[in-house]
Amino acid sequence: MGDGLAFSMWSDDGNFWWNGSEWIAAAQAPPEAGAPPGAPAAEPAGEPAAETVAAPTESAMAEPIVEVAPAADPMAGAVGAVGAAAPVVAAVGRNQMFETTNQLECKERLRGIFKIGQQYDIFLPGVEAPAGYCHRGFNWPFAACDLKIYTDTTMAQELLHIKQNNGFDAWGSFDLYDSANGQHVCNFTRKFWAGILQRKWIVSTPEGQELLMIQEDSLLKSLLRRLGGGIFPPIALILRTNLNFRSLDGTTDFGSFNRKFSLRDRYEINRTSQDLDGRILWAVGPLLDNAGGR
Repeated sequence: MGDGLAFSMWSDDGNFWWNGSEWIAAAQAPPEAGAPPGAPAAEPAGEPAAETVAAPTESAMAEPIVEVAPAADPMAGAVGAVGAAAPVVAAVGRNQMFETTNQLECKERLRGIFKIGQQYDIFLPGVEAPAGYCHRGFNWPFAACDLKIYTDTTMAQELLHIKQNNGFDAWGSFDLYDSANGQHVCNFTRKFWAGILQRKWIVSTPEGQELLMIQEDSLLKSLLRRLGGGIFPPIALILRTNLNFRSLDGTTDFGSFNRKFSLRDRYEINRTSQDLDGRILWAVGPLLDNAGGR
């Protein structure tokens, strides 16, 4: 059958083809019928035609290409409840002023013995002059514990601010601020019920992520101090209050808080791991003595 005959036997709309006796659908037409009228010519076999890409507009070419970085894991670097602990620091970072030593001595001033107002001197190792001065003021009944650490007794330059955010020391919660930049460093929470047998604090981030615990070094010694101290007061002097800074699972030590033998409250505070923020080291002496039931 010729191509012209095949073409002429298609319907005008190209949907049917005449086989000599009846009209059949275009899909059933034999190959020799050719293409129906109006159908696009088939492209020869070979490589596919290249896709035409429109050129970018002038405004699009002027815009810089910005790469989007992957979202950071919000839990990266946080201290877990178990396992190895990450650095105990706030999100904004450390203040290097407090990172120059691993040992401090906190000594209560004579005025504090009579509870006229809590005052402490903070000493660096081998230096006679105090490196810091902590002041609370008068201990009014039911007054919140508000401690400020300065460079000296002139109180001209404030270093740290420890502020109680509730009204009861027993269930006390205290915020530590860096006065130089206003950074909220961490939060100290006293665990009252757990502390009946063994004094315990929890240090957490401002967002509430628990970082470490501060706990009396021995349950037996703490019980002897509590039970025997009322009967024989010298026991409290012999079995001095010592606490350890540890990870929540107790496997990693960050430092220690040890009371020295003295009529006045006097403490040696050590940092055994650089993961511990130095501002916490400076704050715990006055805080634990003043607000920790000492």
